[in-house]
Amino acid sequence: MNKKTTSLFLMVLLLCSMLQVQAITVHTIGDSTMQTYDESSTVTRGWAQYFQQFFQNVTINNRGKAGASSKSFYKEAAYWQSVKQQMKPGDYVLIQFSHNDEKSNGMDGDELKAYYNKVGETDKAKATDYRGTTPFGTYKDFLRKYVKETRDLGCYPVLVAPICRMYFSGNTIRRSGQHDLGDKFSKLTDGGVVENQKLPSTDHTMDYVYQMKSVAEELDVPFIDLTTATRELYLSYGEKKCLDMLSDHNGSTHLSTVGATLIARQVASLLKNDGILADNIVIPSDLSVSPVNADLGEGYKGQMMTKEISVNGFGLTPADGSVEVSATSGLKVSLDKVTWTDKISIPYSGSTLVTSFYMQLELAATGSNEGVITIKQGSKTIEIPVKATAISM
Repeated sequence: MNKKTTSLFLMVLLLCSMLQVQAITVHTIGDSTMQTYDESSTVTRGWAQYFQQFFQNVTINNRGKAGASSKSFYKEAAYWQSVKQQMKPGDYVLIQFSHNDEKSNGMDGDELKAYYNKVGETDKAKATDYRGTTPFGTYKDFLRKYVKETRDLGCYPVLVAPICRMYFSGNTIRRSGQHDLGDKFSKLTDGGVVENQKLPSTDHTMDYVYQMKSVAEELDVPFIDLTTATRELYLSYGEKKCLDMLSDHNGSTHLSTVGATLIARQVASLLKNDGILADNIVIPSDLSVSPVNADLGEGYKGQMMTKEISVNGFGLTPADGSVEVSATSGLKVSLDKVTWTDKISIPYSGSTLVTSFYMQLELAATGSNEGVITIKQGSKTIEIPVKATAISM
């Protein structure tokens, strides 16, 4: 082998090794039940904002967007096109839509708008939400687009059924809560809109989850049935406890920190069970926290900076006990953002804890301000480094 050939061979080896160590990114696209929320302005949380803690050597790029349907996320340039620019070969794309696809009660918003304009009912046309899709038609068309374009970029699509709505009816979840509009939907006909249509439970024409699964089978794409998983989760809690603990107390769709964390864990478990990124997924069975480092960025000297810390415990021993949280000088912790102290105790029962607390750092000196939050449960100790930079006015 001459020098030129040897050099070329070494370059190829170097490039291959660089590709091997290049971290995989999981891009999550969907609606408000997935998106990342500003912790300081709302109690609502999206499940994908807690997804990172269940992965190692994988980066989560959460692009869930409030109000997005499969159609609007694809058609509005700021969303799908910008995600595609972030994707690289070998990445994964988790695709979860349906909540906002149901905006026109099972009809396609563009088709409905065009009909109203055609018959001269312009006021109704203006009031029509274009985001709606038909579960058996335009919804499937857009799912196919995401799958094809993800594969065209050398990435791996995964279709994820939407989380269930907390629409309880006794000891079950209503059909509409599982994204099947078969009990009451509207249909656009040549003669106009026909309302209050109903199908037997065996007819899946208006079932968005069933139609997503059929696309997965058609295109040989992994399908994660998060609708069924969240239905079982909600029923295990019961209506009152589910709404009290897992919802954001603003309706029956959106999540609290507890609900979002539990569902993020569910999705990670379902992926691992299906052999998707299984070696990169870690489902903790003891105490874990998120984030593991609290970098608060920059603020003005004298400013109080606050951060939410998620604490999760599964299979804890003893079965009933407490988690002790303490803070070094300059830091305070709180369970309610009202009472701040340097120590708090968080009780748990049933070997399980899913909750959050808040930490606060006063920027007392110009430049770097640092501290440590220590979390203890039994023999387990976790330290969270905290830092922020104070600048002068």
